[in-house]
Amino acid sequence: MHKIKHIEENVRSLLQSDKHKNATNREFIFSYWKTYDGLKSKINLPVFRKLTDTETICRMRRFAVAKTPTLGTTNPNMIKEKRLKERKMRKYALS
Repeated sequence: MHKIKHIEENVRSLLQSDKHKNATNREFIFSYWKTYDGLKSKINLPVFRKLTDTETICRMRRFAVAKTPTLGTTNPNMIKEKRLKERKMRKYALS
C-alpha cells in the first residue's frame, strides 16, 4: 500500500504543471517515467520491468483528478472531447 501512496503523490506533483495537466496519457506516462523512475534512454525489457506500470499511472491520474478536479486538464478542446465521449457512453449504456 505504501508504494501506491507514493505513486499518487508523484502523480499529483506532476499534475501541478499545466504542461502535464494537458498531456495525453502517453506523454504523461513518459514524463512520469523520466521524472520518477529515472528513464534516460531507450526502453529495453530489463529497463521496462523496473518502470512503474502504465495502468497504475493512468488510474492514479484519474483518481487524483476525481479527488481534486483542479488537477484536470485546462485545455478547452480536451474538455469538450471528454464530454462528448461521456455522452456517447451514456447513450450507449442506456440503449
